[in-house]
Amino acid sequence: ARQDKHGRCAIHCQLAALQQKQDEAFRAVSLRRLLTGGSDPQDTSKL
Repeated sequence: ARQDKHGRCAIHCQLAALQQKQDEAFRAVSLRRLLTGGSDPQDTSKL
């Protein structure tokens, strides 16, 4: 049971890290849109 719990923790940590990366990427795209004053078709295709 202890090993299974640790495995779930590792998966949760990976998901949390992945979510953080997505959030950072999304903020970068949003910031770029604000700076360029409009939405770029290329930005939406990256997400």
